[in-house]
Amino acid sequence: MQQQTGIDIIDKQHDILVEVVQGLRSAIEKGNGERLLAPALYALNDYVDYHFKAEEAMFGSIEYLAASKHYHEHRMFL
Repeated sequence: MQQQTGIDIIDKQHDILVEVVQGLRSAIEKGNGERLLAPALYALNDYVDYHFKAEEAMFGSIEYLAASKHYHEHRMFL
């Protein structure tokens, strides 16, 4: 995956996010998107919120120099 950080828990969360999006794409391609879209988007929103909070909590503990920029990118995504 492209978003490897070297921090196992964050990399795993990135992998999960990509898997969810790919699963939704696959469902749409198979004609199941309408039935799965709303539940998938709610789940994705919840997981993104969880991931952003976890990632931002780590910024201070790892002395992440781009924390402010990254935090702003999270806000722009939401």
